[in-house]
Amino acid sequence: ITNAAPGLDAAWSTAERGRARFAEALRDAADDALVEALFDVLADGTKLPLSPTRMPPSVEDRLCYVCVPPVEVSSNKFWGTRTH
Repeated sequence: ITNAAPGLDAAWSTAERGRARFAEALRDAADDALVEALFDVLADGTKLPLSPTRMPPSVEDRLCYVCVPPVEVSSNKFWGTRTH
């Protein structure tokens, strides 16, 4: 959930890319290569554009990937995707 513009109904580029890459892997990967293809999606290092998040630039810069390692957003408070 975000309070960033343009609002909750706006598509997130990270979610859209992840969803598209997962669908592609499920559709195109051979059975014996599926697990590796899915891990490749999680390891996607493409930096994507974000809507403003009101986070410090050093934090915001780390939130623009399909999978986000834990990022300290304030003292002892972390944010990241559940894949890490």
